[in-house]
Amino acid sequence: MDNSLQSLDCGRCVEDLGKITQTLRDGSYSYNQIYSSLLSCVSKVESFICTQVGKEIDLDHSFNGTDNILEFEQWITGTIKHTFENIDNKESSSDTLVSSAQEMIEQNIQNTQLSLGFIANELGISAKHLSKIFKDKTGVNFIDYVTNLKLNHSRNLLISTDLKVEEISDIIGYSTSHYFITDLRLCSGVLQTNTEKNTEKK
Repeated sequence: MDNSLQSLDCGRCVEDLGKITQTLRDGSYSYNQIYSSLLSCVSKVESFICTQVGKEIDLDHSFNGTDNILEFEQWITGTIKHTFENIDNKESSSDTLVSSAQEMIEQNIQNTQLSLGFIANELGISAKHLSKIFKDKTGVNFIDYVTNLKLNHSRNLLISTDLKVEEISDIIGYSTSHYFITDLRLCSGVLQTNTEKNTEKK
C-alpha cells in the first residue's frame, strides 16, 4: 500500500487495501491484531494526505465510527479516492504556489527568519507539502534553492558595495563568516579578490 500511495496510483492503492482487508477477514486474527492493522492503514493515509494535499488531518474519529472491516474498507476507499481527486485539482495550483514561494524568497532574501516554515506559513500550507511541491516543480530542494540565491545575492553585494565579508554574512543570516566564506568559495571564484579588498579595510 505504501508503494501504491507514493506512486500516486489510486487504482492500485484501492486494490492493495482490498487485499489487506480480505486477508484480515479470512484469517484467524484477534481483535487487537485487526485493529492495529487497520489503524496502520489509517496512519499511512493521513500521512499521504498531509504530504500530497497539504492538510493536517485526523481520521481517528471516522475510523472509530466504522463497525466492521467491510465498513472500514468502504470508508477508507472513499477517503483515498477523494484525496486523489483533490490531488488532481491541486496540481494546477502547485505551479502558482511555487511561483509565489520563489517570489517571497527573493523579497525576504535578507530576512534572517527566512526558512521553509516561514514561507509555508505565509502561504498557508504545511512545510512538508511546500517542500514536496517545490522539489517536484523546480527539481531543487528548498534549502539548496535558498542557499544558492543567498550566495548569488552575496556575490552581487561583494562586487557592487563596500560592505565587508563579515557584514554581508550577518545580512544574509549566516551564524559565522567562516561558513559563509566556505559556501561562497564553492559558489563563485569572485570571493578571493573581494575578500582581499575587504580585509584591507579592517
